[in-house]
Amino acid sequence: FGENALSVVLEYKCEKYVDYLPRIGLETSLDKSFERVSYYGFGPYESYIDRRISCIKDVFVDTVSNMEVNYVKPQENGSHYGTNWLELSNGENSIRVEGDFSFSALPHGTKEYASALHDWELPKRHSTHLCIDYFMAGVGSNSCGPALDNKWRTPIEGKGEFTILIK
Repeated sequence: FGENALSVVLEYKCEKYVDYLPRIGLETSLDKSFERVSYYGFGPYESYIDRRISCIKDVFVDTVSNMEVNYVKPQENGSHYGTNWLELSNGENSIRVEGDFSFSALPHGTKEYASALHDWELPKRHSTHLCIDYFMAGVGSNSCGPALDNKWRTPIEGKGEFTILIK
């Protein structure tokens, strides 16, 4: 990878009126040919800081198409907590991320999930959407149970880093 490496440092502090943010990280869209995913983290199912007991930390290989969790009401899905490296490839080129992060590689972006009321309203796939999160809050939402415990929330300030390598 050599000279094609990018070191990303995320340093943030929330304003006092913000309780917490759902995630701190980067989101990008890639050509839909970036379909092959391999990673060392919690899997093979989606995992979050407060929801990973059904997963193990290991090396997994999958496809972007297979990593989407189909909810009748589209929403955040497919994250993998505690990842140390991720490689996303189209067979010729690859993007590798190293550090300590959560990620999702999905056929739809966060705005597409948020704007669809039903799964059948999601648009035809045009891209691969990659989220690399220094911190991703737990999934508890107080919609049908208690509020998310503070220990699972994104800290109000912090600093993290990861490296992105392009080959």
